[in-house]
Amino acid sequence: MCKTTSGGTPLKHKREYYENGTIPWLKSGEVDQGLIYKSEEMITEKGLKNSSAKIFPVNTVLVAMYGATAGKVGLLKFESTTNQAVCGILPNDKFIPEFLYMYLRTKTGEMVKLSGGGAQPNISQTIIKALEIPLPSIEIQKQLVAEAEKEEEIIASNRRLVDLMQQKIDEALSDI
Repeated sequence: MCKTTSGGTPLKHKREYYENGTIPWLKSGEVDQGLIYKSEEMITEKGLKNSSAKIFPVNTVLVAMYGATAGKVGLLKFESTTNQAVCGILPNDKFIPEFLYMYLRTKTGEMVKLSGGGAQPNISQTIIKALEIPLPSIEIQKQLVAEAEKEEEIIASNRRLVDLMQQKIDEALSDI
């Protein structure tokens, strides 16, 4: 149903692959941002051409495949490359990206359970491709995303309230 691919890492010892780079390059730890609008590092055109890195389009769903962030899911909101520890699920006409992103976020635990490796999980593209994903109509997908976004806003508002109350409690205790 979806095409997947992984990124790549230009050789780290080649300064010309990174120095003054203009192409965003995400590491797997950055996938957990949720909606991803920026990267911490950049690579050069030379680094892109001389590695397996590739530019993922906007609305690519990203899944971290290795280590502590394995199974974390993000939605790319700008064109970027990634390292090889990230699987990109390319946009298509069957899924709206937000639906796929939100659904896969619920599958993190399942992906980690299916992963191999000892202390650190290792999720392969094969595991990601084998996940069964429901295929409601685009209209239903939009409705589900809208409902989930409303609920997430309520959760965010409640977190802000908890933080505000904690701040007030801390202030009151400091006055005692």
